[in-house]
Amino acid sequence: MNKFFVFCKSDGICNAIYLSLKTIFSFLFSYSRTVFLESSERFECDNRSCKLELVELKADEYHAIKFDRLALLPVEKWLSSGLSRCVLGYDDTAGYQSFGWIHKRTYHIHNLGDFHLDDNEFWLGPSFVNVNFRGNGIQKSMILWRMQLYKKKSKYYTSVNWRNVASLKSFEHCGFQIIGETLVIRIFGKVVVSEIKGEVVKNKLK
Repeated sequence: MNKFFVFCKSDGICNAIYLSLKTIFSFLFSYSRTVFLESSERFECDNRSCKLELVELKADEYHAIKFDRLALLPVEKWLSSGLSRCVLGYDDTAGYQSFGWIHKRTYHIHNLGDFHLDDNEFWLGPSFVNVNFRGNGIQKSMILWRMQLYKKKSKYYTSVNWRNVASLKSFEHCGFQIIGETLVIRIFGKVVVSEIKGEVVKNKLK
């Protein structure tokens, strides 16, 4: 129930109800189509156009931060591993309103498996922008900000639900290209169809 109220506050009540119903009925039937993207391009991030102040989350600062949406993730585990970093978006009046993660080596994707990364490869996600701040280019700014955290000759991967057109467009505007997708259909919790398209996705998703 607490998770539902957190989603109401951060995503709006309609989205919260949709996600709740989706979770309830997913046991009977679920259809999951995920698009995978890749980029080796780098663009300069100009934070002056972003309506939030972007800052990196430090491990020793997490407990002092009040951000219910972020707390739904395994923040301490990721930060303590030394393999994950997080950027936060802050508003002077409303407080923390967005976050975006970047991971090294391996990233676990729920219901799909582990996506394995080489030393010069990184995974972007998960990310979030409060419903009241969407449509202002914040997602794009956070994507570019994270891509500048590591050495220049790097490759970046991410995945997006095929219905999330806004997020997909944000990544494409930052130089990402679609390299494949997965399709998983479950009935009464049992996988009846599972398909992976794209050679890179097939090789890295285990």
